[in-house]
Amino acid sequence: MRRRGDLLPHFSVDTLAGSRFSYSTIWQQRNLVLLLVSRTAHGQAPSISEITSRQADFDAANTTCVVTTDVVDGLPSPGFVIADRWGEIVQVAAAGPG
Repeated sequence: MRRRGDLLPHFSVDTLAGSRFSYSTIWQQRNLVLLLVSRTAHGQAPSISEITSRQADFDAANTTCVVTTDVVDGLPSPGFVIADRWGEIVQVAAAGPG
């Protein structure tokens, strides 16, 4: 499992918005907030739509927010990752129960 200070692997995922996201498109350009949600929980989580509705705030911070049910090797699922534009992981955490 990757930890704070590790480099984020390059990956591609399908987003909950229905598009394909490739990390290489923002690498060295934008920060990343990656939310990895379970397939069973994503429809029951109003907080996800609240987070994604804050796109203007993410843009102001030069950050891309991606929400997916896909699994990314080395990252907790469900969980989240925050990485700087160079791919260094600033925060990573697995989601707790419930």
